[in-house]
Amino acid sequence: MSGPAGSGGEKPPSARWLGAAVVILGMLLLLFNVISGATIQEVGLPGLTVKFGARASATQSASPSSASPAATTEPATPPPTSSGPVAPCPRDTEVSISPTSGGAATTIVVSGTGFDPGEPVEIRFHSQVVGEAHTDINCAFSGVRIGVPQFFRSFAPSSFDITATGKRSIRSARQPFMLTR
Repeated sequence: MSGPAGSGGEKPPSARWLGAAVVILGMLLLLFNVISGATIQEVGLPGLTVKFGARASATQSASPSSASPAATTEPATPPPTSSGPVAPCPRDTEVSISPTSGGAATTIVVSGTGFDPGEPVEIRFHSQVVGEAHTDINCAFSGVRIGVPQFFRSFAPSSFDITATGKRSIRSARQPFMLTR
């Protein structure tokens, strides 16, 4: 037979529920970190602190045995590394391309701004994914080189959109590219 709460017997039901809620909260935060790529370093509740490790970035040192595949790849623009205050991002998302026209063998340089800091950005030629960038602390990426997919050569001359879309913010911007013969 168990005695009253606090007599050294079983924990009261409220304490068991609180413990289970903390464990579930920790698991949800860890899952969010894995899915979104966000960095959650510390979550605090009165009398309880839960810490999670941050993902390794290009500026953090990680041994080859402990590095995850995400830590070993270098994005076109490294993710933000500053822990200080970050200036607000522009509200308007913009993308620029150079050149704005060319044949199927053309290499296009894509830059963009107005995404979230450290956000992966998917770059498409018409509907086909042709590249990815990561924004810096200024909410921008630059100098990403993409090629015109050969499949589109048969549609020349024609205009196709080059679109950059933030994978977390879902902000998007596009610029037309004139495919010539």
